[in-house]
Amino acid sequence: MPAKKLLYIEDECKKPLETDPLYSILDEAGFETTVVEDGEKAFERLNQEQYDVIILDIMLPHRGENIPRDVPRYHTGIHLLKRLRDGEFSQDQNTPVVVISAIADMEDMRKIKEEMHPDKYLEKPIPPPALLDAVNEVLKLKSK
Repeated sequence: MPAKKLLYIEDECKKPLETDPLYSILDEAGFETTVVEDGEKAFERLNQEQYDVIILDIMLPHRGENIPRDVPRYHTGIHLLKRLRDGEFSQDQNTPVVVISAIADMEDMRKIKEEMHPDKYLEKPIPPPALLDAVNEVLKLKSK
């Protein structure tokens, strides 16, 4: 059985990637993980390739190329998730998404959860086993 393809959109990964605990646990679990560190690269990957699951940080830098310049850094992930759910990418709009965020604003958290419909929402800091559990949970739900 081929490895599940995972897109990990996070700008705070440790370098080299093998030293990042969240990346490492996904790698050790057998996921084929692609890591991108900004909104523009995420936009490109979502248009190029299909993934079984997406891990999406909400606060991401972007250059204003495929994401409008007026979208603030702390809304980049919200913007990407909305476009994904609206079917704007080659990606299946029902692809499971695990949102990871350090957002403390309750209104933004409500908007993300209720309007953008992530399959799972995790607040940072995230213990690596909790991320792996969330990914496995959303994959299991999708397969039903």
